[in-house]
Amino acid sequence: MKFKSLVLGLSVLSLCACHQNQSGNNISNEVVAEVDGVAIKSIELNQAISQQLFDELNRIHGMKDVALDYLIDRKIIEREAQRYGMTTSEYLENYYNQKILESSVDGLLSFYGITSIPAIKGTSMVNMNNTSHEGRIMQETALKLKLKQVLLDSLKTDVEIHKYIYPPVSSRFNLEDLPIYYKGNLKSKVTMVVVSDAECDKCIQFHDRYNEIYEKYKDRVRFGSIGFSGSVTLSSLALDAADKQNKYWEFSDSLYTKNGLVDSVSVYSVARTLNLDMGKFDRDLHSKSALESLQNVNDELVKRGLFATPTIIINGRLIFDSGSTKEIAHLLEKELAE
Repeated sequence: MKFKSLVLGLSVLSLCACHQNQSGNNISNEVVAEVDGVAIKSIELNQAISQQLFDELNRIHGMKDVALDYLIDRKIIEREAQRYGMTTSEYLENYYNQKILESSVDGLLSFYGITSIPAIKGTSMVNMNNTSHEGRIMQETALKLKLKQVLLDSLKTDVEIHKYIYPPVSSRFNLEDLPIYYKGNLKSKVTMVVVSDAECDKCIQFHDRYNEIYEKYKDRVRFGSIGFSGSVTLSSLALDAADKQNKYWEFSDSLYTKNGLVDSVSVYSVARTLNLDMGKFDRDLHSKSALESLQNVNDELVKRGLFATPTIIINGRLIFDSGSTKEIAHLLEKELAE
């Protein structure tokens, strides 16, 4: 049944792709069934299974991501082995033996906390330890896997990795109905929205890269920003108040230089620097309706499955920041070309 489900999902995806690429042939209006002469069209079928299709495509994406990580790891070790004129197996075996010589099997097992291995024996789950031959073999196998991961972690520090596979599109991540602040090419078919928080360390780290991407694509892409946090923050209220005086983006850039230290002193200081009407800014900052509105936005984002910042949404694809500007640029180019 899972295989049939996968085939159905891919078939519907294929239909959607054809609809996007064939001019003058509206696949969404194709009749797929009739009931006493009343047509059921392809678009109705797609809508009926839209969530199941997304879940299936997301599962496939997860499988691809795991497989891609495996291939990346294999490529890194293969390349390192070639440097020493060895096969991958020879290189790994040499690495394991070297580590054992530096310490001992028991020393390494103790160091990495590999004391027992859970295993199914008969109908029960038991912990296998080195008191049995079977347990010893399982411990040493676990140790080899751990050492291989330690090796990979070490090698990756000198490797630049970019992954160009992306999650499927979902209508859940269409945020057009929410109060998003936009700039760039407002008529572009490609939109990049960042869900962020000026008091979040990772968002602060991402902000400079966001500006770098904006400068490169501002003439071709519509850029959006929307705030999110567990509860409404002072920075969100201040940004909303600044927007009421058309200074959202200038205020945002200033806030992100505060390294998360956002308090009343800093927000009023930024407001004065930007020559805002301080009386209006103060009223808007303490507005009850603004507080309720921003809390509603937070609640709506949670309903749509957004729980972390920074989160990047490009044309309905939700992407967590991997630290690679190149990956984001690659997706923007892909969307612009379609």
